[in-house]
Amino acid sequence: MKNNILKKMLLICLCSSVTTVSWAQSAVKGLVKSITGDPISGVSILQKGTKKGTSTGTDGRFSISKISAGTMLTVTSVGYYTIEIPAKANMEIVLSPQENQLTEVEVSVDKGYGKSKRNAVTSVISSVKGSDLTGMPSTNLGSVLQGRASGVQVTNSGGSNPPTQKILIRGFTSLQNSTDPLVIMDGVNLGRTGLNFVNLNDIETIDILKDASGAAIYGSDASGGVIIITTKKGRLGRFQTDADVSYGSAFYQNPKLAGADEYIAIQKRRNPAYIAPVNVANTDWWNATIKSANQINANLNFSGGTDKLSSFGSIGYVKTDGNFTVGNSYWQKILARLNLDFTPKNYLKIGFTLNPRFENWENPGGGGDLMPVVRTEPTLPIYVSRPQYNEYSQFSQTSIDRNVNPIAALTRGKFNKNYAIGIIGSAYLDVSPIKNLHLRSQMNINTTQTYSAGYTPRFNNGNLDRNFDPADVSTLNKSDNAYNNSGHSFNWIWTQTANYTYTLAADHTFGLLTGYEARKEFGVGNSAARYKSQDPTNSDYYYLNYMQGDFISTGGYEYQDTWGAIFGRVNYNYKEKYFAEGILRRDVSTRFYNESKYAVFPSASIGWIATNEKFLQSFKKLNYLKIRASYGQIGNSSLNDPAAYLNFLSPSYGSVNVATFGDPRTGYPIYTVARPANPKLKWERDIDKNIGFDSYWFGNQLYVNSELYKRTAKDLLFTDYTGRPELGIPGGQKLNLGQISNKGWEATIGYKSKPKNKLKFDVSANLSQNTPYLDSYGLTGDPVLGDAQGAYRLTEELQGPYTKSEIGQEIGKYWGYQVLNIFQNQTEINAYTDKSGNLIQPNAKPGDFKYQDTNGDGKLDDKDRVYLGSRNPKLELGLNLKVEYKGFDLAVSGYGRFGHKVLWFAKKFLNQGALGANVLAGSLNKAWNGEGSTNLYPRFVQDGATPDLLRFSSWFLEKGDYFRLNNIQLGYTITEKLIKGIRRARIYINTQNLFTFTNYPGINPEIYNPDLPINANGVDISQYPVKKTITLGLAIGL
Repeated sequence: MKNNILKKMLLICLCSSVTTVSWAQSAVKGLVKSITGDPISGVSILQKGTKKGTSTGTDGRFSISKISAGTMLTVTSVGYYTIEIPAKANMEIVLSPQENQLTEVEVSVDKGYGKSKRNAVTSVISSVKGSDLTGMPSTNLGSVLQGRASGVQVTNSGGSNPPTQKILIRGFTSLQNSTDPLVIMDGVNLGRTGLNFVNLNDIETIDILKDASGAAIYGSDASGGVIIITTKKGRLGRFQTDADVSYGSAFYQNPKLAGADEYIAIQKRRNPAYIAPVNVANTDWWNATIKSANQINANLNFSGGTDKLSSFGSIGYVKTDGNFTVGNSYWQKILARLNLDFTPKNYLKIGFTLNPRFENWENPGGGGDLMPVVRTEPTLPIYVSRPQYNEYSQFSQTSIDRNVNPIAALTRGKFNKNYAIGIIGSAYLDVSPIKNLHLRSQMNINTTQTYSAGYTPRFNNGNLDRNFDPADVSTLNKSDNAYNNSGHSFNWIWTQTANYTYTLAADHTFGLLTGYEARKEFGVGNSAARYKSQDPTNSDYYYLNYMQGDFISTGGYEYQDTWGAIFGRVNYNYKEKYFAEGILRRDVSTRFYNESKYAVFPSASIGWIATNEKFLQSFKKLNYLKIRASYGQIGNSSLNDPAAYLNFLSPSYGSVNVATFGDPRTGYPIYTVARPANPKLKWERDIDKNIGFDSYWFGNQLYVNSELYKRTAKDLLFTDYTGRPELGIPGGQKLNLGQISNKGWEATIGYKSKPKNKLKFDVSANLSQNTPYLDSYGLTGDPVLGDAQGAYRLTEELQGPYTKSEIGQEIGKYWGYQVLNIFQNQTEINAYTDKSGNLIQPNAKPGDFKYQDTNGDGKLDDKDRVYLGSRNPKLELGLNLKVEYKGFDLAVSGYGRFGHKVLWFAKKFLNQGALGANVLAGSLNKAWNGEGSTNLYPRFVQDGATPDLLRFSSWFLEKGDYFRLNNIQLGYTITEKLIKGIRRARIYINTQNLFTFTNYPGINPEIYNPDLPINANGVDISQYPVKKTITLGLAIGL
């Protein structure tokens, strides 16, 4: 009996042991979710005390193999309480949110050559999450940053291909040199134009360094601020694949131009002798030239990792068709990426990134400007068949050749191709020989090859009614011609850093970073253009090597620049209450001479978390308050001349003004100074001062932060175009002449739902204002006019200058004549006299402007000009909203500018029909047409009949206020619970720039023209309007 009982007990123990062993060899599977039942992605699940484990996918699920029964698991996730729980076969883990802890404060930000928790940051950094950009069909990162960070001004140049933007961080700090921010991606320096190299779907985070106390660590390239992009990495856990495809349409808003009847009536009012053409057409040039265009965006990525190796790879494709009805206009881009990180030992980490790209676009070479579409007269037919002319010929019914037939211009310009191929790569080695010390060496490369080619066929040009002689070269371009341009650039940067942290007596934490950086850039290119194809009827012969006529032009360039720098940063943290940081960087540039090539730039910042003090901890409504102050210097060496310290000599062969040694036909030329040297040229220096605070209230639901700053740029790098003619010194010398400053403020306020709510939302507004001032400038301190030193001047159709900047005053204020009203009759003209009874405007007619005689001297001249307003907005506003509920998500973002004026240069065309141009519909009834008809618009006059109407005046300025909903996205996500085998599936619809709220009468109130200098922008010359897009997308995760 006892033996049977003993046998049974042994059998039970054996079975139990077998069961235990069997379970121990099985995988642990489970789900991690919040207290509301929502799955939590990215949760770290590790065996306690080790790095072995995994992380949850987007569905909150995880799996761990080969784990012993009862092993303690440590479960951690940002914003939730960490828990420890024993392993079992099937697990369901619920995490509770840390409602009294600021998740944003705990998140790490990249502040240059290293990361830090936000609560320890004392400089000014704005951050954008990559998840906020999900599904956006934008083809360029710059455009989606608009309105997402205070103090970051993004202006789109319109709907051109490829798209371009101007980004200013806290205003411009140079008048003639680059003010673009530096772009850093995974430690790789992409220069000041690198945003086009970034795939939105690859982005994990974006950190924007806005003041010199933070940006100084990157040296001279960072004078315009720094945009640091961190791309996605492979995560510990299972291999994942995600795909995202969107397709949609992009279109322009029709400005509604006048038809033939209104146009003819206006031209007859302007010139009674005007004779309407026979068999007049009624061409709608907008609809004939502009169409909607398709847009496709496709992305595929994979990621995965173990405790030794993590990987992330992606490939993205974007194509946007052009909006012209003629030609094969498009822009397409392919971006690929591979990120690998390998940790063979706990003290050793190796990694590399590879980012190849390819771009290809075709733009109509003769039709890239929108002006012909809106200016060409509607009475002109699209095509007139005449046997002696070809399809590329263009004709105008006016004597103004600029009013061209846009269809003909587009047809001529359709043979235009552009290519760009590049590779960005990096490799690093990170060694930790002792605890808390990291030695890192990283090599970065960036190379680009560009090529463009075009062909212009032979064509006629002139008045439709003119009798052409096909042999008359005055009405026929000399011949068909072809051109090509090619260029190659290569740069490398080698960075060595040592980073050490040390804690003393538990309360004092020090961080020390030292580094050395060497950099070299090299570039070479050439260009050529030549006449006369071997076979103009065959498009295979539309390339330069098939031309057999004279060369029109040839050119080339080669450059190389070298930089070096040593830098250091020290941090101090006392009890998580008091923080201090200092940066010192010494740069060297071969663009300067001798000792001037060296410069040292210091910066310092401090911070105080007041809520960690005992006297504030009883104030429960305030969860977090940090006060910051900073001071920093940074240099700028962005000269367009790599050797300004040397004289630039130019040869002269037998010129009437110079001598030639020997026979003038064969002798040696005399070399004269074409651009004088300046060996004393030195670095431009930017000095930033900032004070600000960050705060969270009411259980961290309300957040408010604000900044007050002043940026000063001294020793401005400046080109003296005038020279000293009386001394025989030509212009072009580079000088340090002047100082400008930007004063402004920034604020962000937002409110978000509690973490446990099923309805989650986050709404925020960021506001900013920046005003530039001219502190000193030039040799004499004279005011800077809008047409000075190479700036844009409207000399052909409008009497300039149009801006004036005086010492101590705001830069770029409009400066012209003040229009009081419109003379309604001759009596009013006769009554407008000086003290002596002399007519102030003796040549005026009823319907003309009445200008203000500011100084009362009885005549109109430059002394009567006054300041008419500013192109600098008094307020910039960004609004962002995110809502999530039961699988649905909604994201809305908008951006606006207020309190500024725009110079509507096209007004005299689109409103008055000057130079035979067409007008906006309804202009006929707006113009003055008799006493009492209007006080807003003058009479129609013949070109040149009333010079007073060409004066730059307040009439050309319009309020530029606008607010645009630049992105609206609605999506729905399906999880694995509903579709087996698919981790997630999301369908979404996205719109961009669909609604604009403005009273601006022109085509587009968002003004940026890349052809104008930064201090002379704000001029609307009928550039491209912003495209509106509607796309439908599908994202799938496996």
